[in-house]
Amino acid sequence: MSFEDKLVDTLGVDAKIKRARINGYEINYLEAGSGQPLIMLHGLNIGWGQWYKNIADLSKSFRVYALDMPGSGGSTKFNFAACDMERDLVETIEGFIVGLGPGSFSVIGHSVGGWVALRLALRGNISISKIVLSNPLGLVDHVPIRHMPITIPFLAKFLSRTVMKASKKSMKSFLASVCHDPSSVSEVFSNYYYESVHRGKLSHPFMAMNRLFRPFALQREFVLTPDLKNINNQVLVITGSHDFLVPHRKVQQAMNLLKNGRIVLIAETGHVPFIERPREWNNIVQDFLLNT
Repeated sequence: MSFEDKLVDTLGVDAKIKRARINGYEINYLEAGSGQPLIMLHGLNIGWGQWYKNIADLSKSFRVYALDMPGSGGSTKFNFAACDMERDLVETIEGFIVGLGPGSFSVIGHSVGGWVALRLALRGNISISKIVLSNPLGLVDHVPIRHMPITIPFLAKFLSRTVMKASKKSMKSFLASVCHDPSSVSEVFSNYYYESVHRGKLSHPFMAMNRLFRPFALQREFVLTPDLKNINNQVLVITGSHDFLVPHRKVQQAMNLLKNGRIVLIAETGHVPFIERPREWNNIVQDFLLNT
């Protein structure tokens, strides 16, 4: 049994791993529940499994589609350094949603997935009812000092092949590094992530982060603050009190640019509050999505 299958077993609900072919990419995704469709987009190269503490609750009210975006998990891998994020991520996810058929969708996006969710809304090609952004890329121009070395391509490659070679131990350490409480990262999840990184072509997190943080990439490609005024959707932004990647105070500064946005801070969490305090995160998200 794969680590992905073991993670599915922990959900405690009827969930199935499926595949779809979109824009030349094989997309691996998990489907669970019934009701209005809810698209869940993970951060960086983590894969759908980052939502393993949230899917059961959300699937009680929604038909959940938790995707491995291109470049991650069981979906087609690519070279992050050479990819076109708009074409390879946004357009492919848009194609997946269109393939589900007509109707309105809600979208949850974390980190890079949050940027994808915002780009989907700005493109205006699909009907999105509500958007949840958890610790999203796209609202702030911020590179943590500790990540400065991986903004340099050859250093990112060197580190990914030496001190942070993609072993089970180092991948668990990477996941724990973005948590306020490192013990929140379970063995079943870290094993899933290790397997996910090694499925197909190796997808090391440092190379993915280099694509985001390399000089001027954030400002040129990923900061969407000039366009936020064009988003009419209801938007909920969730931040973590100890998130050094997407600091709460910086996100707050961007909130007045959203016409229908509100922000919620979850205490004692880092970049992944849905893993560190899942019950609180789930309740906040469900309240927003189910109430007008």
